[in-house]
Amino acid sequence: MGEADEAVVQAATGRYAASGDPGVLQDPVAVVAAARLLLEVSRRSEQMARLGAEELRLMGTLVSWQRARAEIAPEAAEEDEWATTLAYLRLMAAADAGAIPRDLLDIARSAEEIPDLDDVGTVLHCAALPAMAVVLSIGLVDLLPELLALQRRAATVIGGQEPSRPPCLSNLALILRMHGMMLGQAEYITESVSWARLAVEAMPADQPMRFAMMANLALNLTAAAENLGPQPAEEAVTWARAAVDGIAPDSPNPALAHDALGLALLRRGMFSGTFDDLAESVDQHRRAVALTPPYAPQRGNILANLGNALLVANAMEPESADHDAGVAAFREAIDTAPDGHGDVPVWMYNEARALDQRGRFTGSAADRAAAIERMREAMALVDESRDVWAAGRALLATWSAEAHQVRGEADDPDLIRQARAALQATRRENFRWPQRASDLADLLDNRYLQTGDGAALDEAEGLLREALLRSQELGDELSRQERAELARILLRQWDHTGRPEAVAEAVELLRAVADAVEPGALLVGELQLIGGAYSAKYELTGAPDDVAAAIAAYRDALALADEGDPERAHRLDTLAITIIMRYRRDGAESDLREAVALSQEAVDTLPDGDPAQRTLLMNHAHLLGLRYFTGGDPADLSAGMEAARRASAIPLSSRTAGVEAHTSNLPQGLVEHYVRTGDLAMLNEAITVLQETLAGLPPGHPHHTGALSDLGYALQLRYQATGDQEDLSAALRVGRASVDATGPEHFQRTARVLNYLASVWARYQTSGEYAVLDDGERMAAEAVRTLPAGAPERSRLLSAYGTLLHARAERTGDSDAYADASRVRAEALEATRPGRPAATPWPTGSA
Repeated sequence: MGEADEAVVQAATGRYAASGDPGVLQDPVAVVAAARLLLEVSRRSEQMARLGAEELRLMGTLVSWQRARAEIAPEAAEEDEWATTLAYLRLMAAADAGAIPRDLLDIARSAEEIPDLDDVGTVLHCAALPAMAVVLSIGLVDLLPELLALQRRAATVIGGQEPSRPPCLSNLALILRMHGMMLGQAEYITESVSWARLAVEAMPADQPMRFAMMANLALNLTAAAENLGPQPAEEAVTWARAAVDGIAPDSPNPALAHDALGLALLRRGMFSGTFDDLAESVDQHRRAVALTPPYAPQRGNILANLGNALLVANAMEPESADHDAGVAAFREAIDTAPDGHGDVPVWMYNEARALDQRGRFTGSAADRAAAIERMREAMALVDESRDVWAAGRALLATWSAEAHQVRGEADDPDLIRQARAALQATRRENFRWPQRASDLADLLDNRYLQTGDGAALDEAEGLLREALLRSQELGDELSRQERAELARILLRQWDHTGRPEAVAEAVELLRAVADAVEPGALLVGELQLIGGAYSAKYELTGAPDDVAAAIAAYRDALALADEGDPERAHRLDTLAITIIMRYRRDGAESDLREAVALSQEAVDTLPDGDPAQRTLLMNHAHLLGLRYFTGGDPADLSAGMEAARRASAIPLSSRTAGVEAHTSNLPQGLVEHYVRTGDLAMLNEAITVLQETLAGLPPGHPHHTGALSDLGYALQLRYQATGDQEDLSAALRVGRASVDATGPEHFQRTARVLNYLASVWARYQTSGEYAVLDDGERMAAEAVRTLPAGAPERSRLLSAYGTLLHARAERTGDSDAYADASRVRAEALEATRPGRPAATPWPTGSA
């Protein structure tokens, strides 16, 4: 039937072209043949994934027929079904052929010039439909401005009561949303919500199409939520659920409502941190994929939406993650897309993210390397004007920097230049600007960790402050990610500069996040940061509530993180060290036992020889030594010495070398080596490192005070080995400065006092100086008064105090002084743990 009808239509069109006789085109036989041919081509287009040569030829025949009809009778243009269907088929054919008949939009606009045409708005709207289909099916961004102008004109001229007005407004909203998302222009997305809402309000409630418009409104609200915060996402879920409940299974696009609900739930879940929303989002997207035929032009977008939902859900719940499905969704979208599809680079970008996520979860270096290569492919295809170009460049820079770290290489300055270029290519009005700034800040933070470059840290802080401000300007008052990132950098600043206000601000930023989310909804990284903030605050205040809050946050982070978490060893070690901070004040043996067990698990988590194991082993040796001095078990002493020996055999990695000078781990290890072996060269090196460290740290820096105490202890040890009085004088000077700079509630004050008192006693024994003895006695008395009864170092402090009192009694012959010394020594013996010998007065470890 198709070939016969085609012959009739072609003959009529040819006779008209030759004679100009309008009657030829009004022949009922030709009119009926054209109608049958139109139905046939429409049927074929709906059933075929790609149109063949015959279908394209039939379309050409129909287009020629319709153009001829429009010439002889303006009323022919009123046949909207003809205009719409022919235009749609022609543009879909063009999509298959990889070309765009741009003259179609001009033809549609020419309808405005037809005399007495009352429904020009409908014609314009109908002409925009197929153009929009092309944009959706092959992702042609450069057609958007023309398409938007055409649809705006249609919305202007279609009257408020005309049946075509609601779908016209809904499509205008869709085009605005596409424009905003593809080009990163938030104002278009905000405007799209208003038009989509008007479309739903204008469509009668009994019309089935209203449910599709409700789904479109939900999609626009979801897109707006990225700029405006959680409220639009909440409303989007409501509209999308109503669409899912009302849309008929046999409607032209039943997948639309499920896709819209999946996206709305995903956005709401990202704001609230609720995994139930993310799990349902994945389920809704799976339903949308199942309802979408393989040849449907929107299938690629729906598959990509499923992949995005899996990316987020997998990150929140690693235990139940389906990483393979995420990678597969993006890959299918890419593999089935027509050649030249404009969204393929975006899908490749997201496939790279999915590969990187899977690689991090499984430890697969191959996946992470494949992610970098896939991202490079995507960046080679995408136009720099598209927002994803900046996002991809930033991620590529970050991943490449991490690859350098894994290989033990220094950071690549070009990576920071790339990330900076990505940020500069992103307008500040772009709603993704905060993320670009965070990406660059992360690279700068990494440079600081490798090199100790304070300027990089300062720039990172400035970028994150701008990111937080911009995010709030865009409507996200909480700005959860930006707050957490800024808090992380502020804690780094505290570590680098000793600014107390940095700690206070970090605590406030994280408290705002914790107060805003539902109980139990904090992420692992946020909990880890909260622990770090309160731990730093405890160093400043000594308040028991602060260390308790730090321990609780670290415990929650450890419980929430998967056992395969690559940061698990670090989390175990950090929790152990924080528990020991409390133990030094309260002396609870359960804290000491738990800290040693956690530290041992941290060491065992990493393979032998791993550069990160070096610090863990040194910390473990310190804790075992602490337990030996309080419990007396020789096995602890042997195990601690073995841990220190293993640590000293692991070389520094490039990642830790830059900040090693800002910690006492290296000199402590060298001192421990000297105590174990008597190798004076190790002690000399420790003293040199500490002196260099102090030269680079300003007074008031959190590590400055500890380094002073450690230097005093090391100098006092060298004095004992060499008898050099200059070493002893220096030990007294820096030891006293360390105690003066340590607050009365600081958890390490007792250890620093004991270090200083060891030097005091050595000076008194060699010189008999009464003034230094009196100063030491006053300091010991004050320390005893402020130290809790259960503190583990109380017995040693009492023993030192008693020794100083006894020396004064011998000097003065005062019987009361002898009585005081005996009483304090008895208290020291009483404070000694059962099974332990009486405490020696002077410390055998650094503070």
